[in-house]
Amino acid sequence: MIGIYSPERTIADCFRLRSSTGYEIARDATKEWLRRGGKPAALMQIASRLPRARSTVLTTLELLA
Repeated sequence: MIGIYSPERTIADCFRLRSSTGYEIARDATKEWLRRGGKPAALMQIASRLPRARSTVLTTLELLA
C-alpha cells in the first residue's frame, strides 16, 4: 500500500525527518509550495500534530514570509 498525502503533510514529514533527508529539502519544498500559493495556516495545522516538526516549520515560515 502507498499512502497519498497532501503537500502540507509531505513538507511536515520532510521537516520531521530532516536528519535523514536534510534541512535544505524541507526548506526548498516550503519555498516552492509558498510560491505556488500554499497557505501557511494549513501547514501549521498539520505540523502542530507532529511535535518534531512544529517549531522548525514555524521558524522556516517566519523566515520565508
